[in-house]
Amino acid sequence: MIRGSRKYGIVLPALLVFACLGTVKEAYAEEIRYTTTANLNMRTGVGTRNRILLTIPKGRQITYVASKNGWYQVRYGGKDGYVSSAYVKKTVTTSSTPVISTPVSGAGQVKTTGALNFRTGPDKTYTRVGTMPKNTIVSYSEMKNGWYLITYNGKTGYASGRYLTVLSQTATEPSTPTPAPPTETDPPDETAGDTASARRYFTTTSLNMRTGPSTGYSIVQVLPAGAELTYHGQNGWYHVSYNGKTGYASNRYVRVEEAAPEPSTGPETAPVEETVEAETPPVKIPEVSKPEAATPEVTGVLVKTDLLYTTTTLNMRTAPGTGNSILLTLPKGVHLRSEGVENGWHKLTYGGKTGYASGKYLAAHSVYTVDGTILVNKGLPLPSGFNPGENPEARAAFNRMNQAAKRQGIRLNLFSGFRSYTYQKSLYNRYVREDGKALAETYSARPGFSEHQTGLTFDIGGADSSKWTSSRFGATKEGIWLARNAPDYGFILRYPEGKQHITGYVYEPWHFRYVGVDLAKKVTASGLTLDEYFQEVHPAYK
Repeated sequence: MIRGSRKYGIVLPALLVFACLGTVKEAYAEEIRYTTTANLNMRTGVGTRNRILLTIPKGRQITYVASKNGWYQVRYGGKDGYVSSAYVKKTVTTSSTPVISTPVSGAGQVKTTGALNFRTGPDKTYTRVGTMPKNTIVSYSEMKNGWYLITYNGKTGYASGRYLTVLSQTATEPSTPTPAPPTETDPPDETAGDTASARRYFTTTSLNMRTGPSTGYSIVQVLPAGAELTYHGQNGWYHVSYNGKTGYASNRYVRVEEAAPEPSTGPETAPVEETVEAETPPVKIPEVSKPEAATPEVTGVLVKTDLLYTTTTLNMRTAPGTGNSILLTLPKGVHLRSEGVENGWHKLTYGGKTGYASGKYLAAHSVYTVDGTILVNKGLPLPSGFNPGENPEARAAFNRMNQAAKRQGIRLNLFSGFRSYTYQKSLYNRYVREDGKALAETYSARPGFSEHQTGLTFDIGGADSSKWTSSRFGATKEGIWLARNAPDYGFILRYPEGKQHITGYVYEPWHFRYVGVDLAKKVTASGLTLDEYFQEVHPAYK
């Protein structure tokens, strides 16, 4: 992950020329509408632990104010609050009638929550105008895409609403009539009251029940496929009972059904659709073979693995010693596991063959893996000496994908691949100096915590280099093609939109991680991030 093509010394044309605030500008109106896709709780703050203000019915239009950690600050029914962005649909409509727009002055006041840059446009890819200290109170004249137009020390620019607290708002509401608040009272809570009388829980395959909510806990019993469970609560895993025993089962392999309502003698009322939140989004269960009794879950267990990689091209031989026949030549940067050591030679398997390679040309480091896949996030770092270079298997997969894209008229540009610990350190430090630590860490990893250090991650752009590291890349033909086709070549979109509260990073439609075709398809079909799929979510540094 990296921001701004200017970081690579690419000089881009000016993206925006400011007009004075009094200038009247003719344009075609572009309207962004936000509509709920399910009955949705509006809360007093970010996260499902905050108090519910009201429930917004499915299909209602809401007024967007700002976004934070995968949640939208919105206005509905005369109230301001927060809703999960996972259940809000954003649509853009353009009017054919030109409109005259003049920036509104005196729209309100905001206060910075930290040292904050303001820029020439409403996106972090625009040029920085200046920096405001923490706790600075300024007036804003308009708000666009979650960014506020402010003036500070005689300079005017846009500041991200993610790092601003709104103190007052005097701007008028849109002319569209505000929908009336829903008449339902006491909407269903996400965790309280979620018993068998409201929902039923069934296993989708034979499944281990454990003493705690992860695969690291001991097995209580094996639940058969189709078993109905008694639900007690959840913490990523369901706390359940079956056959007189109580324990925890992975919610990925439990199907939830709505129970039929109890008969009622009172007046008939319209059914209320269940309110959903981000912690239990509907996901497609990965197709897995039926596990045998008492086997671990198919997602595997996080382990710290001693991983080898070749420091140069290296012969693999039939036995330890240079006097033995060569089976094949290992490329530089290949990740391997040692199956044993004999006289300084490691027994290895690669390309379907097993042989021996000299330990003099192999580096060994401990990394976190799940089922052999390296996992890196803000809680799972890499050693500073882990320096494999670009992984040849990942590069070959990208080349195949690039050729397929070319045949369809799509031009892909790989603009950042492997980065060493030292390079990531200099990059991260530069961003902290420019944007401050809090903002920099939403788009740049600390040294040792970058996926690029694995050699398995590529930043991919299209024909327009000005969008390479902008959220706008996701809407380009190249970004759309990658999102649809990358799994067929073993790549996943690592930091999807609306998942910052899971990954710790903003939406990066250009950042793709190689995990192999089988896993890439399963992760993408599940709708989960790699962290969620492996049940190792760490959105913040420890």
